Amino acid sequence: MKNRCAVFFLLFLMISGLPGITRNGMDSHPVVKICEGEAATLRAPVPGASGYQWFKNGEIIPGATSDNYLTGTSGLYTVTAFNLEGCASELSDPVEVILLPTPVITFNPLPDKTYGDPNFKLNATASDGSEIKYSIDDPAIARIVNGNEVQILKAGKVNITADFKTPAQCPGVSVVQPQVIKKKLLIVKAIGDQKEYDQRPYQGSGGRNIIGFIPGDDESGLQGNLVYLGSAQGAVEEGKYEIIPRGLSSDNYEIIYVPAELVIVRYSVVDIAVVKKSETKPVTRDGEFEYLFTVTNKTSDFASNVVLTDELPAELEYLEAIMPHAGRVEYDKPTNVFKWMIPKLDSSQVLELRIRVRALTDGNITNTARVSSVDTDADLSNNISTDIKEIISVQIPNVFSPNGDGKNDSFVIPGLELFAENELVILNRWGSHIYEKTGYLNQWTGEGLNEGTYFYVLKVKGNSGKWQVYKGYVTLLR
Repeated sequence: MKNRCAVFFLLFLMISGLPGITRNGMDSHPVVKICEGEAATLRAPVPGASGYQWFKNGEIIPGATSDNYLTGTSGLYTVTAFNLEGCASELSDPVEVILLPTPVITFNPLPDKTYGDPNFKLNATASDGSEIKYSIDDPAIARIVNGNEVQILKAGKVNITADFKTPAQCPGVSVVQPQVIKKKLLIVKAIGDQKEYDQRPYQGSGGRNIIGFIPGDDESGLQGNLVYLGSAQGAVEEGKYEIIPRGLSSDNYEIIYVPAELVIVRYSVVDIAVVKKSETKPVTRDGEFEYLFTVTNKTSDFASNVVLTDELPAELEYLEAIMPHAGRVEYDKPTNVFKWMIPKLDSSQVLELRIRVRALTDGNITNTARVSSVDTDADLSNNISTDIKEIISVQIPNVFSPNGDGKNDSFVIPGLELFAENELVILNRWGSHIYEKTGYLNQWTGEGLNEGTYFYVLKVKGNSGKWQVYKGYVTLLR
């Protein structure tokens, strides 16, 4: 009987037509290069074959038993065929499938630029080393020069695309990055001015300086008209005023306006005097009282920008200003300084201001006020006024002699009559209370007590409602 497997038949592989199929010379096996996401179809058309088995890298591919095999992975593929008797042919020549990675462009975000900046380079790279080409969606704002440089033409925003310069077998994806080109700062600065008081309103300014143009740009590229605003416009009286430029705009510049100062001066001579007086009423520590300030213009011409300054000593607490007839009052707590500002003091005019303060200690408090104006003062000796206010303290004696001679017969505390609310406690050396009195009026005589030293606790209530406590000793002598 004839051996059915003695007859073998010829087996060869065909590769379906696919873009990118290459062969590396006549003597090498076929090579198929595919891109990620693609697949190659391998075929084994053997007439009369009843079955097939495909192999990858010499290993059986389970289930791959038809005359074609679809693959999307790299490997060395072979196939064997079976005839009707189940005899296997020799393995086919191999076909190599190579999966090519898709090239990727790395194009990092672009930092903001400013109109007027020099050309800058783009540094995108391709994972397969391919050369990159660039494009810009709005060439009126920026353009590509020298292949990979960006030339800024104006402020705005563009999108820059990095793409492969030469198409590859596996096409990559272009990358787009936004590029912001900010406006450049342009400083428009008014020039200060000065004029002598002439009763005519001021208009305009002393001119302007514009700083920040890039080479080739000038004012002709700005829109609008430069105007001047601020308190200087229409100013008549002497003093200092603000000149504020406005009105310009630009597509490429962020305009910052810097104001200037107008000074209207009046060359005149005045005589300003100040008198400061405190209330005459008795005041104790923690008590409140008022100062009266009188400012006088002793000349026939008016005085401008008169300022009274009072640097209160540490012994005083500023409470409030009684509204002045004219001007305004400012107080600075950290420095304990208040100012009375009078824009204009007419000829022979007299103005008054009162302030309320609190005495924080006893003794003499010296306080000085000063007055000045922008005009020349003919007599500086009356620009200062000093007041000395006596703050009464509670004077507690340390001895009294209740012997009936009519002298020092009771425990008298000078100044206590100024405190409507007070409390006195007398103790002996063992701490026992031997005398107590609310609303004490100097009536303790030590009746029934021996000579010796006794201790006191005196509490008095000040005008602020706070209690002050005095402790000490007193000697009783007969």
